[in-house]
Amino acid sequence: MTRNNIYGVLVFGLVLAFVAVIVLATMQIEMAGDAHETKTDEFSAIFTDFLLPFELLALLLTAALVGAIVVAKKEVPE
Repeated sequence: MTRNNIYGVLVFGLVLAFVAVIVLATMQIEMAGDAHETKTDEFSAIFTDFLLPFELLALLLTAALVGAIVVAKKEVPE
């Protein structure tokens, strides 16, 4: 196993743990109510109470996408 593979596995594990902590910290089980009120409550919760985890997850997914593009990019010989 090369050094890059070890770093990749380590970063993947850290990212997976980070996402798991966010999901478990924000998970709430509630009884289903009126559909309109539930959607409104979820929308307001995302953009008020959970704005920081929402933004962090967006940044994390963007970084993962950029990282995947960099890893998949083939080197062009000069």
